[in-house]
Amino acid sequence: MKVKACAIIFLLLLGANSVAQTRKKLSEQEAVRRFEEFIIENGYTDLPATKDKKKLVPEPVWGGIDQATIERRHNSLERKPLKIWRGNRFYRNGWAAFFLYKGSGDSDAGRLIYMDAYGKRMYIEHQSFHFRELESIKPR
Repeated sequence: MKVKACAIIFLLLLGANSVAQTRKKLSEQEAVRRFEEFIIENGYTDLPATKDKKKLVPEPVWGGIDQATIERRHNSLERKPLKIWRGNRFYRNGWAAFFLYKGSGDSDAGRLIYMDAYGKRMYIEHQSFHFRELESIKPR
């Protein structure tokens, strides 16, 4: 009986630990890594986009997640964010990152990406921004 009780307690603790790990808020370093993964998976860098359609996120500028859209996104953003900060218009405790356009000639133009605190929900802003405009859109 004691062995069964110990086994049940162990399994409950293991499950609780698993749930706690999935709800862990990202550190800044983890958030940067997740943003970089996101733009690679979604085809914005010079690397190929993921083949896993579940990881692709539609965005307003270029529409859906069909092959033509992914090709239009290709190589449009730098791989590394220029700036990252905590808080955004969707998630007070989430993250935002600014990625420069690649080779646009406009040295401070780029796109904003928003993420929840856990790295699960991500959105790319539909419009372009200039880096100098970021102060006006950061949460206060």
